[in-house]
Amino acid sequence: MYSTVVYIQVIPIGEGVDLVIDCVGGSYWQQNTDVLKTDGRWVLYGLMGGANVDGALLRKLLSKRISILPSTLKTRNKQYKADLIRSFETNILPAFDSKALKPVIDRSFELEDIGKAHALMESNLNAGKILLKVIPTTKEEL
Repeated sequence: MYSTVVYIQVIPIGEGVDLVIDCVGGSYWQQNTDVLKTDGRWVLYGLMGGANVDGALLRKLLSKRISILPSTLKTRNKQYKADLIRSFETNILPAFDSKALKPVIDRSFELEDIGKAHALMESNLNAGKILLKVIPTTKEEL
């Protein structure tokens, strides 16, 4: 759960988003429903913040006509997973190559600093991915 950015504060008042992709779950239900537009979709694929919800979630879902789309790969068959990988390679990876999508990277660590990387992850203070450099590279090799 990212605690360094309150994302509801970076979206202009009166606006919202059409889609929330959420791996946190229960502890973020209020923020998710607040930021979604009417008829928005909430894709839930993890429960890192817990599975329990306190409050008027159902009332909020009804009033904004929010659709919850739960998903997990754990129960999917191998063919589904293979098709998903192919779709990602075809439809998403090119967007990274063209810079239309940019990953949010908090910081990178050398392999020998794996303990520091893990400590950062456990502290929950990162705002983006934590990278571990397994093979040393130079800019020319990239």
